[in-house]
Amino acid sequence: MDRWQLSIPTHLDSTTLDAFIGLFHLGAKKKQRLRTEGLVSVNGEPALWDRPLKAGTVLSFDLDPFEAPDFPPEPGKLTILHEDDWMLVFDKPAGLIVYPETKLETGTLVNRIAALYVRRGWSRQVRYLHRLDRDTTGCFAVAKNVLAHSYFSTLWDHRQIERDYLALVTGHPEPSAGVIAKKIGRDRHVQNRYRVSSTGEEATTEYEVLKDYEGYALVRLRLLTGKTHQIRVHMAAIGHPLLGDALYGGSTQKIGRVALHSERLSYPDPLNQTIQIVRAPLPADMAALTR
Repeated sequence: MDRWQLSIPTHLDSTTLDAFIGLFHLGAKKKQRLRTEGLVSVNGEPALWDRPLKAGTVLSFDLDPFEAPDFPPEPGKLTILHEDDWMLVFDKPAGLIVYPETKLETGTLVNRIAALYVRRGWSRQVRYLHRLDRDTTGCFAVAKNVLAHSYFSTLWDHRQIERDYLALVTGHPEPSAGVIAKKIGRDRHVQNRYRVSSTGEEATTEYEVLKDYEGYALVRLRLLTGKTHQIRVHMAAIGHPLLGDALYGGSTQKIGRVALHSERLSYPDPLNQTIQIVRAPLPADMAALTR
């Protein structure tokens, strides 16, 4: 049995179990299942959902009914940037797809993560919270179980998780900082390409030039929405496509991949009332162009 334990923090003293579970925004059916099937214990005893819980009380969750391996495990190098009770953040390398088209395929990052779970004795889904393109490097976040996934998915939708990227872009953007708010939709004429479109979905990106180089610039970007190829489309739309991004008009002379790096991830801890910040170091090929 895969059990997960938490302690009630001081600021949640006298909270009922029902209210505590509510903090995770768990769906009604899953919450009801926890209750009716007795999947939560309090200090080792059956839970009484409406009784106030004292600070320090230990809750134990039986995750088995909600968790089962969903990708074939496959050995491969993994770099863990951060781990806590809720989340694993990995440093994704360039050239690696995040997840396969079907759950029977291998050769992706989530297959390597599934192998990590096997080594740890976890029988769990790989609950990734977002995606990164094949060429994009850096922070890739995975919720550790069903409750954590529910919590962080809700925050993602409400823009309470900050995602900062570093990119090398063609030319020197002017002004040197700004907000790009342009709708994005599929390009009907080119497969797997997107474009600015009046009929597309709302998309907003903040940018700031950090340093200019000869013919290109290092730019920090923050996603306020999460559309496919958003940074690539937005920077191309203002005349500054990413280096290495041939699909959107970027030069491939200096770097052989899209020069985009997920540099920083910031999220609130569900219980400790703190903000966790995770950073990924710039990969060697981009670092070589910023010296």
